[in-house]
Amino acid sequence: MKKLIGLVLGVCFLYYLAYLPTFVFFVFIGQHIQSMLGLTERIFITVLNLVFASLLLFFILWDNMKHRYH
Repeated sequence: MKKLIGLVLGVCFLYYLAYLPTFVFFVFIGQHIQSMLGLTERIFITVLNLVFASLLLFFILWDNMKHRYH
């Protein structure tokens, strides 16, 4: 149960960390792309948050794997 709570809090923290790059991307580029894709702002920002959170998680895991093998 302790690991589950840690996992949920970790995912929430990653989602929170991904919000800043999502906001910056949406302000400069996303507004133009959103209308072309026909998505609502809420769905577009949620998708961007998920993308940036997964990229951040991948970066953390990739860095961990790199140090593990050297």
